[in-house]
This record gives sequence, structure tokens and C-alpha cells, in this order.
Amino acid sequence: MKTVVILIAFGALLAAQPPAAFDVTLIKPADLTNPKRGIAIAPGNRSVAIYGLTTGELIQRIYAIQESQVAGGPPWMDSDRFDITAKIETETAPSTDQLWLMLERLLTDRFAVKFHRETKMLPGYALVPGKTGSKLADSTGAVPNLSASRGQVQASRASMTMFTNFLSRYLGRPIFDGTGLPGSYDFKMTWTPAETEQALPAGDNAVPTDSAATSIFSALQDQLGLKLESKTVPIEVFVIDHVERPSPN
Repeated sequence: MKTVVILIAFGALLAAQPPAAFDVTLIKPADLTNPKRGIAIAPGNRSVAIYGLTTGELIQRIYAIQESQVAGGPPWMDSDRFDITAKIETETAPSTDQLWLMLERLLTDRFAVKFHRETKMLPGYALVPGKTGSKLADSTGAVPNLSASRGQVQASRASMTMFTNFLSRYLGRPIFDGTGLPGSYDFKMTWTPAETEQALPAGDNAVPTDSAATSIFSALQDQLGLKLESKTVPIEVFVIDHVERPSPN
């Protein structure tokens, strides 16, 4: 019995320890001529390259939340873009879960991010399977990627979290994953953009019905077998209490 108690206590001590920090972290203003935007993890989890992201976007991607779930912070948090290189030089590479914890620590150590969580009721959408079910194909890609241009989105090894984050940014509403699809998928979707799609009235919970505004909604159903349902739901919001521009290297 004593041995069990000791093992449990030791395990609790390990769990309480903060995540490891990267051995080398370089942060500089983003090269705005580079079209890359996102987080790229090298095979083996030994380095991470971050291209052209704002601090707000870093928070969203590292904590896997949507833009509507971040509140507060100074204006520069959503305007100043950074390129970041983070490397691990120890013999043992971290697991993927450990790597994301290390990115959380990077936000704390270099951007001095402090926040608290609140729950708010917000109007949004739920992404759910259509009447005939999902048409998504399991991924054959090696690297997660989702790129969008006007009227088109193309994904490789993309999760539904990645896709709902894109839809939330495009439609300007919280979008929740109700698909029940836990895997990664390859797909392409095209539609005819309309200004009304990107500026839906904040107080209107109804999905638009006119042809110009529903092109992306139709594309979801016809091409991917998914649909958006209007819904007001409780959402956890990260309220930024403190953040600083990163110190120069």
C-alpha cells in the first residue's frame, strides 16, 4: 500500500510541473512579402515554424479556439504579425501533446499572455451532417493544411476544428462542430462569394435564404454533405487580462 501511495504522489508531482520550454526561440516581425500564414511542425516534433500570425491568431490556433472566443487585449494584438522559429535540441523529442503545451508556455514566457475564462451565450451556427450524410474522404496527406482564397477552400489532412475555424472567420459568427467526424480529411469546396456572406447581421439567427447569400451554404451541402444550422449556444471565451509585445532576440 505504501508503494502505491508513493507512486501516486510522484505521478501527481510530475503532472503539476510546467511544460518544458523550447531550447531556441527566435521571434521577429513577419516578412509581409511571404504569403505563408500558419504553424508548421517539422517531422519528429523537433522544431516549429510560425509564419505571419498575430498574437490573437496565435492564441486561437494554440488553444484551438475561434476568433469570437477571444475578448479584450490591445489593438496591436490583432495587427502586428510575427515570424517565430522554435527548436528542441534535447535528445528526446516531445510528443505532439507536449509540443502544444510548449507553445502555450511560449505565449506565457515571450508574450506575457494572461487570461481568464468566461461563458457567454452567443448567436452562431452548428456544422452538422446534411440529409444524405458527409461526403468527406479520409485524408491521404501527410501535413495538416487548409488554404483559402476568394470563393475557394482546399484542405489536406484537415480536422473539423480547422474547418469550423475557417468558416467562423469567413462568416463572422461562432461555429461549433456538430459533425461527429473525429478524423482528418482531404477536400475542396468552391462557391460564388457575396458580400452579404461576410457581413451577416449580428442579431439575425436565421440562415439566409436568398441565392446570393446562400452560395457558401449550398456549397457545403452539395459538395461536402454538410450544413449549417442556426443556434445560440454557451461558448467559453478567453478574456485577455494582460499581453506584451515579445522582447527582441
